[in-house]
Amino acid sequence: MKEVLYVLALMLFVSLASAYDVIPGMDGFSSEDGELYVTAVNFDPSPASPGGYVDVWLKVENRGQQEAASVFVTFPDAFPFTVVDEPTKSLGKLAGGQAGIAYFRLKVDPGAPSGPTPVRVELRRTALDTPEIAEARIQIKSIDAVLSIDAVTTVPDTVAPGSTVRIEVVVKNKADTTLRSIRGQLKLLTQVTTTTGISTLELPFTPIGTGTEKTADVLAPGASETLSFLLVANPDAENRPYKIPLTITYYDPTGANRTRDEIVGVIVGDVPELSVYVDSTELSTDVSTGNVIVRFVNRGVTDIKFLTARLNPTDEYIVVSAPEAYIGKIDSDDYETAEFTLSLTNKADKEIELPLVMEYRDGNNKKYGNGMTLTIPRYTPAQLGQSNGSFGVIFFILVILGVGGWWLYRRRKKR
Repeated sequence: MKEVLYVLALMLFVSLASAYDVIPGMDGFSSEDGELYVTAVNFDPSPASPGGYVDVWLKVENRGQQEAASVFVTFPDAFPFTVVDEPTKSLGKLAGGQAGIAYFRLKVDPGAPSGPTPVRVELRRTALDTPEIAEARIQIKSIDAVLSIDAVTTVPDTVAPGSTVRIEVVVKNKADTTLRSIRGQLKLLTQVTTTTGISTLELPFTPIGTGTEKTADVLAPGASETLSFLLVANPDAENRPYKIPLTITYYDPTGANRTRDEIVGVIVGDVPELSVYVDSTELSTDVSTGNVIVRFVNRGVTDIKFLTARLNPTDEYIVVSAPEAYIGKIDSDDYETAEFTLSLTNKADKEIELPLVMEYRDGNNKKYGNGMTLTIPRYTPAQLGQSNGSFGVIFFILVILGVGGWWLYRRRKKR
């Protein structure tokens, strides 16, 4: 009978011990056979970060019948954790059923892998006792690049040469901890490697105001910050998109210095200023078929490309030549001409209207199209100065006749 009771008591003890092997909610904190148990554990932050610190609180309970005279809890150094302060903490005297709290601050190795990481704790009833071992798992999660760029805008969208542009970069902290010393820098000077060596490439922008660097001291979790840069495009800047390197550095919660390299796009260009007028004409009140030369002038700072001009017919004339002329490229502060041959009808008035339609692109290949009506007055020969030539001929003939008549008169008089 005694043997049966002994077996039942032993089975009950084993079942009670196994009930405390894994503490609910403590991610598998357990203890080997013994009278000291870790019944609760808490660590902060959770999860821990490589290169950071983690605070650990252990609740140690004496489940034996005898009093523990002087309980010691030791947290030995083991990768990836290192105890910052004393590795052994004394909980003093613990009676049966009594518990105490041991606190440790740990340094997490920067190379610690992500995931649940086991830790071992030594428990002693006295300083000379053989330690009882408890084990737990601390979750480690690597911190990624948590500073994101939410938006990049330029005001205006397209900057004209010689004008200013504001670049606004919105950065956001997507971590659950504060980021510090955020710095954004535009690189207007870059080094490029060529066959002859290393040369410096300068982008056609000049910073005004506070330069090419902007900073923010802190950025709380979920908060955003706008880094604003003010530049002026050089007056001789070529009309095209430019890529400006942007470097952003900051310190994460572990104290590590992180860097992000991005590209900011700025478009240099302007709306073309195209002037069109009649350069010369052969048409007049006496001439019904002739050439009309139209001049196209680029008065803007941006080049004009792929210019075509189409002359639409009306009831006043017939386009004898090709109605469409390809002019091509016109540089800034330059001009080109196109020639059309017209034949006037009997409905032509003293002023002829020429409906002209143009299509072209700017330096950034943005397409434009517009139309206008040119007016050609039909001048008389006198207005064109043609009568002066006829009068001169007649006057010369009259002079010759006069001289000849006077000579004949003098000759007859002598006879």
